[in-house]
Amino acid sequence: MNRRSLLSALLISTLAPLPAFTAGGVPVQLTFRTSADVGRSVIHLSDIAEIQCADTKLTEALCQLDIGSSPLFGTKRTVSVAYARLRVKSLGVRDEQVQYTGPENVAITRVFQSVSGDALLQFAVEAIEPKLTDGVLQPGTPPQEVRVAPGALSLRAREPRLTSTSASVIVEICVDQQVESTITLNLRVVQRTRALVARHPLAAGTILTEADLAFTEIPANPGTTFLLDATQALGRQLSVALREGSPVLSTQLRLIPLVHRGARVKVTCRSGSVALACTGEAQQDGTMGQTIRIRNVISQLDFSARVIGPDELEMVF
Repeated sequence: MNRRSLLSALLISTLAPLPAFTAGGVPVQLTFRTSADVGRSVIHLSDIAEIQCADTKLTEALCQLDIGSSPLFGTKRTVSVAYARLRVKSLGVRDEQVQYTGPENVAITRVFQSVSGDALLQFAVEAIEPKLTDGVLQPGTPPQEVRVAPGALSLRAREPRLTSTSASVIVEICVDQQVESTITLNLRVVQRTRALVARHPLAAGTILTEADLAFTEIPANPGTTFLLDATQALGRQLSVALREGSPVLSTQLRLIPLVHRGARVKVTCRSGSVALACTGEAQQDGTMGQTIRIRNVISQLDFSARVIGPDELEMVF
């Protein structure tokens, strides 16, 4: 081959077209998925496509490329590959550098994890209680659940704010140590008071006895008058069911006759350490603690005695 022919062959080989996939710069291959689950508020290219590129910096830029806003938690939206191509070109990447494969649209679902209102309320109580110097917390209705992105979940509390009647704390909901959401929880601070409570569960209709009642300290509820004397409840009938430890209120009690007119009753007459019993006939109805008129069935004399139980009275000299 003469010198002229050799130069022509070299020129022809230099001008031969390159494969389209490698023309114009570092080649990029993007394989789009049919669907993708996204936890963040922004959709990145790496969420919807597999990226292959030899340039490390370009690969990182493509992975973090913003393709739009995520849908609301638990909802879906569609991202078109045509729009993704425009976003890729915004990085200065030419079309001839990129090979696109996959569907024309990608269905995006915003995934999440939930923090229940009960969990948030309990966390707030635990954050505030060590700061209390007086009174007790009275939690209200739990807030609604809070939805955040998937990841390692943790809660943090800012410094609580306290007054004599209220407390509040801001709870930070963190995912992978980053704050995803904040919520302010407000609670009441109430003082404690001594009150009459149910010693055990009591059904509606129960006629109260000493065995049903106990005194303890409970949170004082403004506007509620608690019973401080057991005699105000003894012998009365509950109009509602009560759980163990629930306060017994005057509005929950009904007066019922423990002694009925015409009934034979036992009357205990006391004078110091001496006690005598007799049988009488009630001349009127009587409720617990009420003094009524009784007739001695033997002497037929009337006298007054105080009701202390069903068909049982007491007279003290």
